[in-house]
Amino acid sequence: MDVTRPRGISDQSWQAISHHRERLDRAWSVPVDESAAIGAAKELCESVARVVLVERAVPYSLSDDMPKLVRAAHGTLDRLPGRGQVAQAAVRNLSQAALSIVTILVELRNELGTGHGRAKVPRVSREAAVAASDAAVLWTRWALTRLDELLGGDVDLLIAELSGAGWSRGKLDRRFDEVGLDSLFADDQRRLGVAVTNRTMGGTFVVRESGVDPLLDRPLEWPEAYRLGVAAGLLLSPSGHVALRSRFVPVLASIVAQMGTEDWRQMSGEVMESPLNPSWATDLTELTEIRSALEAATPALPERALPGWQGLAMRLADPVDEPK
Repeated sequence: MDVTRPRGISDQSWQAISHHRERLDRAWSVPVDESAAIGAAKELCESVARVVLVERAVPYSLSDDMPKLVRAAHGTLDRLPGRGQVAQAAVRNLSQAALSIVTILVELRNELGTGHGRAKVPRVSREAAVAASDAAVLWTRWALTRLDELLGGDVDLLIAELSGAGWSRGKLDRRFDEVGLDSLFADDQRRLGVAVTNRTMGGTFVVRESGVDPLLDRPLEWPEAYRLGVAAGLLLSPSGHVALRSRFVPVLASIVAQMGTEDWRQMSGEVMESPLNPSWATDLTELTEIRSALEAATPALPERALPGWQGLAMRLADPVDEPK
């Protein structure tokens, strides 16, 4: 039985699944042990269900039986709105059918499978063993594929990736699709916007062209919370210093023009209270360029945004005596 390891899964979890998968494979080795195949099929599904619950941090009781565990795992995998098979009714119907079949495995295993000391050895048909094994394979492959999508699409995983190497053109667009940017909670959208911008400020152009530059001309095509995260990342460095660069001022202005009055008041107020980039005290060239860019963008802003925008320009007026 071939299965693919989900992204982000722990070694311990994968070892547990591999152990039960290998037991199912051995049951079908010559001479075939049909009773062992039924028992291994049930145990494989139970193992996968427990791994799903562990990896998704869903509590369960050690006394929960196999059908309850599988149903809980299936529901956990099926819960994320707006992505995956939720938007594909036919696939969802198939996965639900697989769930219904798999939950019957415990009944078949109790009657015919291994795991019980019996007074009489049951006669197990090849038909029963094939049905049990194929049911387990179908649900297991679906569950692990779905888990891969969820773990691979986790916001925290993507944020961690943004601090590492290996970014190529188009990768961020693909990861946005995998993480389901539009369907994320607002706080996750904002965190992701900050992380993308931090990577952009570090000089990774392929991240900038996918996650920051498009907001210049099409800001409203992006979630509001993501836009707020990008703006925050453009204004403040991870260390909390004001670190805006002149080439990003037009993007910032485009975002601020669509920003709610209170959101911009709060963000600009935070900037006013934050220390400036220490390098500006000795190298005023970039600072002068930033102020010029801020002044050039002023006519494009609505009146409600001007106090904070002009305050930002004043904040950058004289960094020489800025406390470090």
